[in-house]
Amino acid sequence: MQKKTRFLLTLCCLAFPLAVGAAAAPSAAPLKDDQKALTGFYHRGNEIAAVRQDGDALHFYYQQNDSMKVDTWNRFGMWKLRGNTYEMNESGPASRASSTVRFERHASGIASALTIGQKQYLRYVPVDGAGNPLSLASAEEAADEPDEMPLDEEALVGFYHGGGAVLAVRENEGQLQLLYKTSNDDKDFSQSNFISLTKNRYDQYELHEAGPYTGAVSEVRFSRDKDGNGISMVIGSRAYTRTFTRGENGKPTRFKPSAPMETLRQEAAKVPVPVKPHDKTAHLVDITTVVPSVKLDLQYASDRNLFGTPLVTSPKALLDQNAANALAKVQQSLAPYGYGLVIWEGYRSYRDFVTAKLALGPSRASMLPTQQEGFSHNTGRSVDVSLCDLESGEVVRMISDFDEPSPAQFGHFAGGTSLQRWQRNLLRRVMEENGFKASDMEWWHFDFDAGSEYELLNE
Repeated sequence: MQKKTRFLLTLCCLAFPLAVGAAAAPSAAPLKDDQKALTGFYHRGNEIAAVRQDGDALHFYYQQNDSMKVDTWNRFGMWKLRGNTYEMNESGPASRASSTVRFERHASGIASALTIGQKQYLRYVPVDGAGNPLSLASAEEAADEPDEMPLDEEALVGFYHGGGAVLAVRENEGQLQLLYKTSNDDKDFSQSNFISLTKNRYDQYELHEAGPYTGAVSEVRFSRDKDGNGISMVIGSRAYTRTFTRGENGKPTRFKPSAPMETLRQEAAKVPVPVKPHDKTAHLVDITTVVPSVKLDLQYASDRNLFGTPLVTSPKALLDQNAANALAKVQQSLAPYGYGLVIWEGYRSYRDFVTAKLALGPSRASMLPTQQEGFSHNTGRSVDVSLCDLESGEVVRMISDFDEPSPAQFGHFAGGTSLQRWQRNLLRRVMEENGFKASDMEWWHFDFDAGSEYELLNE
């Protein structure tokens, strides 16, 4: 696990308690070819469904509308039990259903049918008006950048809690969807059930929990604050309150340092740097000398961070020479999309790391690595980055804020808007193509040359 994420993950779990009664699903392992052979479209009379691979898991999609875009259908989680047998959970706010799914295969290994409970669905290949097979691929895999969603509806996107459950509202294909957790382990909502919301009128929607064995229909009503942000959601008779995570309500997450920062810096300066086994030592350079067009937004050198006061005193962003050269290639690759890099944090001295640990105080000491372990940013090969718009120069409002302690921090968080997920995925893809390893725990964190051990530095 990336060192810093211990801190954010602890905060995330405190802010977003596990759903009451949710099961603990098995951890997803990479799909094997025999599992991929189960993906495709299925039908039972007029009922149309699909099985698709999302990440490292199979999901069952059920058409509850007139569209043949799979992304707009309801989605339910599937977990392998044995062989060709899976368990499917159709649960939602007003529905509870769990069924056994059994696949039948041709001699070639390709699935020919599936049976859910007592209902059998035959595999088929739907075509468009020109006779071309319809795609099962997610719209998020497309190269084209999605459109921004209307601001009045984007203001409803976020987290809502009530009755021991945490729900997420997201946008996909221009439509709001409800993300409903069925597993305690689903920290990023990537394994959640997706249920589409149909808009009836302003702030009033219909939730149709349609699946093979469910069909509850509920009215959904949102309420807003004076700034237009959604603050509550009522599904039928169930009320959920908005949990703000990125300071939209004027209350960003802050921790008061245990003592004045200058006092903590003096104490941290007395702590010797641990000597750990390593095979490389970073040659630190100023990123702006290698990537002159990069935009700096060093939040820990400002008061826009978890402490509400500057942690580091240097206004420079330093990084290993080779890592900085790789960032220059990233900058070039992003330009055709109209984006550039924003540096949130590069190298952080060991002294500044100890200062941060002391600032948390004894009650939160376990939120950061031990002083003996050190911090990945102390090596000079780690960098926290985001995107800016090249035309306007403005920092892009990404899927979460930097160091935001919420499920949105995760690299595969399923919420937010289509555009936000696309931008996050673009950044991850381009960084990985140029030698960086992405963190699954923090979408903004990347390690260069991750297979090597680097020395802890205190320059």
